[in-house]
Amino acid sequence: MKRFFQRFKKKNISDKKESFRQEDKYIPDELILTKVGKKEASPLNGPVWKASLLVVLGSFLLGLLRPFSDFYNPITAWFLALIALATWGFAVRMLLMDAKLKKLWVGWLILSGVLTIFLSRDESLWIAAVGGSFVFLLFRKYKPYRHLTSRRRAALFLLGLLVFILLSIGGSTPPSTESAELLPSEGQAADTVAPAATSLGVFLGRYATGSLELFWFFSLLHLFLRARLHFVKLKPKLAISAILIAVVPLILVILMGFLILYGTLGASRAIQARSILYDWKSISESDENFIPSVFMQSFKYEKAADGIPTQVEIPIWLQGFLSSLRTKESPYVESKKREMADYFWLDSGLWLIRIQKETDEFLSIQGGRVDQSMLNHLAQIVRTDVSFVFSSSVKMTIAGTPVRLVESEDGQPIEKVQGKYIAKDASPKDVQKSSRSFWRRPLYFGMTDIDVVSLVAEKFEQRKTLLLIEVSIVSILNELISQKNPFSLAVMIALSALAVSMFIFEAFMFFFGVRITTGFTSAVRSLHRGTKRIAAGDLDTKIEIPNEDELGDLAVSFNAMAKAVKKGREEAILRAHLESELETARKIQEKLLPHEMPQLPGFEIAGTSIPSKQVGGDYFDFLDLGKGRLGIAIADVSGKGIPAALLMANLQASLHAQTMETVKVAEVANRINNLLVKSTDANMFVTFFYGLLDRNQSTFTSTNAGHNPPLLLRADQSTEHLAEGGLVLGFLPDQNYAQQTTILFPGDILVLYTDGITEAREPEEKKAVEDKLFGEVRLVHVVKESASLSAREIQSAILQTVSAHTKNTPQGDDITLVVIKRREA
Repeated sequence: MKRFFQRFKKKNISDKKESFRQEDKYIPDELILTKVGKKEASPLNGPVWKASLLVVLGSFLLGLLRPFSDFYNPITAWFLALIALATWGFAVRMLLMDAKLKKLWVGWLILSGVLTIFLSRDESLWIAAVGGSFVFLLFRKYKPYRHLTSRRRAALFLLGLLVFILLSIGGSTPPSTESAELLPSEGQAADTVAPAATSLGVFLGRYATGSLELFWFFSLLHLFLRARLHFVKLKPKLAISAILIAVVPLILVILMGFLILYGTLGASRAIQARSILYDWKSISESDENFIPSVFMQSFKYEKAADGIPTQVEIPIWLQGFLSSLRTKESPYVESKKREMADYFWLDSGLWLIRIQKETDEFLSIQGGRVDQSMLNHLAQIVRTDVSFVFSSSVKMTIAGTPVRLVESEDGQPIEKVQGKYIAKDASPKDVQKSSRSFWRRPLYFGMTDIDVVSLVAEKFEQRKTLLLIEVSIVSILNELISQKNPFSLAVMIALSALAVSMFIFEAFMFFFGVRITTGFTSAVRSLHRGTKRIAAGDLDTKIEIPNEDELGDLAVSFNAMAKAVKKGREEAILRAHLESELETARKIQEKLLPHEMPQLPGFEIAGTSIPSKQVGGDYFDFLDLGKGRLGIAIADVSGKGIPAALLMANLQASLHAQTMETVKVAEVANRINNLLVKSTDANMFVTFFYGLLDRNQSTFTSTNAGHNPPLLLRADQSTEHLAEGGLVLGFLPDQNYAQQTTILFPGDILVLYTDGITEAREPEEKKAVEDKLFGEVRLVHVVKESASLSAREIQSAILQTVSAHTKNTPQGDDITLVVIKRREA
């Protein structure tokens, strides 16, 4: 059953589409809904995209080839220069597609490059040439990118970012090994420059490459600032906006908080470790038994009363140390303290040495080496891995003063000495995992410096060594939740509860935000589907949206618009049908009117009918009755459109039929009147004038059924009106129409016309209605002024005067005019 209803619905929709296709032929193209499509792309979309791809391809090749090319080989240099110049040329051509002053900017670029080449051959002048490109790119509005579709702009941004990174990485590529052997020595570099480095190819390559880097920088900046992602659907666009506005800042804040916490804890541990080392030094000054009891590797040198040392096993460096200790430059000679202790870097090792003296003589020296066991002991105290780093390659500055670190005797960096922290409850398996698992792997946690005295050229110098703290994430967590530290455990429990509460709150907010977004996107989707159904021809579409916001109002307006569109479409179809029928009626009406003027010896006859925009009921006709007689009729049917055209056709048929039965003018009017009364409605009537022109008798017998009385202008300029007759035709039956006979003398002019002439209006608004009308007075005046002309010329003069009176505004009624003039000879 469900499948049946689906088929029925599809068939119904297809039938509606077919009916709309049939009706579309009556509607103008701009009103056809099925032709509604997507926004047309700019004409420059294709050319700009092709030019951009050429620039991307050239930049990509340049970025790939530069790291593997020998800049000092002329062939390679020129090859890269040609690629860079061609790519830069494509970029300039693309930027100037929709720009003004193109020749000026091209001349600027050529001049900036050529002048820089000829002024000097210094290899650093390519930067000055790039300065000209910088000025060119700085004053660009980058209009060509606006002609690209949104999808292509996004793709160009990603491709441009890739090639910009390639060009930036390859910009400082050193020459190859083979070419480096050909370079002059460092001593000669100040006086001579390699010829290949100053070659024109290298110069042009650097100039074009630098210009391309600037081009991509400005282009990426412009594309990023104008990015809108119009091609992305609404739902993913809202998701991206939510991520950028809410999720990314939240992640950054969490990461920043973690880094601050991590750094703070690490710094505190490093300060703790340094304090322990300095405490060891302080304790060793006051307690001579501290060093031998704590340090695994220690010694004691003591001078007896007779001046002979009592220590048997002493380090090999001790004699040199004692010699330096007794020199005048030694800071320990001038010191007034009896017991002194310091950390010394001696024989590639760190020693804590206690010095005891009396007056100017040193009585005893105790020392303990800070070896692996001592660092392990320190690591167990601070509960982190500790290590000393000794390297001359590390440059330090403290309070603005450069500090030298300790180094080996040959000046080479010394490997770090490290102490491992192993928890008491850690199993061997956990120790093995610590080298593989990220969470158990030691990470840098903090760093501080330790003052160390180094013996250099038999002189004591103050140096620095770095104390690094390393700890794993698991160790930090274990310490925070350890039961040995109840305060930290309470803090962690509170933070965990707060985190859970925030997570629940965030989940609720996320759910609520998704619900709001879903309501928004579903409403927009319903509107989108509705517009598509309307475009497909289903004007019965109705959108139901529960929203009470602007989208709900938009849905209500959309439904009202759909009804209005449906009604307007139906009216447009009816209007199109009516206009088609009116055009057909107009053609029929034109065929009923005479197209050739009759030729009657002794008379000139001219007639015309000018229809208005609407189909009217003006009619004139000539009937050849034989024996030199000519019937002349003029009429004006009431109303406009199809009814008037049909009534006029009926009148024409009746007139032709009645003139075949009788030649009496009044009788013809009587019979036509009775026929029209029977066949037409009471509100339809015809003003009618009919006359019989007899060439042999030079007479004109006529009857007037409510029509404008024709104007008869005699040769002596006197005027008469032919008004004898009766009521309009089709109003009352059995009317007796009178007729009159008028003799036409040579030079007499007879003018038959409809009210379209006398009621032609002047478009002047300030005048009264009577003054606006053309009127009979102006008609008589025109006929008198043109009495000496032929009938056709008189007709033209009348029509021109009427047109000048209306100031060529569209006429509101049909104009029909017949002019009869008896020749003077």
